Amino acid sequence: MKMYHGTSANHLESILKHGLRPRGERPSNFSDIPSRPDLVYLTKVTATYYSFALEGDPLIVEVDTSGLPQDALLPDEDFVFEVTKEKHPMTDKRDIVCNLDAYQHLWEESVRRMGVCAFKGTIPVSAITRYATWSLTEVPHLIQFAPDPSISISNFKCMEGNYTGFLNWLFGDVPDLPVNPMYANIEQVTSDPELRRQAKKYVETIKKVSQERDGIQVVSLCK
Repeated sequence: MKMYHGTSANHLESILKHGLRPRGERPSNFSDIPSRPDLVYLTKVTATYYSFALEGDPLIVEVDTSGLPQDALLPDEDFVFEVTKEKHPMTDKRDIVCNLDAYQHLWEESVRRMGVCAFKGTIPVSAITRYATWSLTEVPHLIQFAPDPSISISNFKCMEGNYTGFLNWLFGDVPDLPVNPMYANIEQVTSDPELRRQAKKYVETIKKVSQERDGIQVVSLCK
């Protein structure tokens, strides 16, 4: 299974030498309930967002989870919290973070339903299949594909095609960027001529941007 990790290209040299390492003592991206310092988080949802959120050019690393010890793969705490609070509304997310290993059997469901999981320890270079990086000055328009996403089951259900579609395009697996279905099928959504005109312009813009790959570097590490 292919999963992704978004970070800064400033870390590329270290990643290629040492692999993807947990944040350790570095500050978490979440101040209220910090993420686990001993985990590397993998995603199909937030990789693009976090690649833009850090200083330097964006970097997205592709990881093949089949090359990792399966018992070290864990569900994301956000997934466990959401499915647990349905039956137990008083669940404390902090307890889930601390005891995430107890939910190890849910890691594949976490990917399937929310597009996220985690790995306990360092992800070795041997499990990294490809990486993509690009210049913010040469390809500034890609930031529109990196909104701060809602990490939830319902959001992933609605937006999975957009998230995975962008990653597939970025790595050169498909020729076109994803188009929001509402705009692609605008004639079925509204009869308003102005909204139809705007939707058509949006679709044309996406197709044009899809051809603009100058400044994007994709490197395969597979031998």
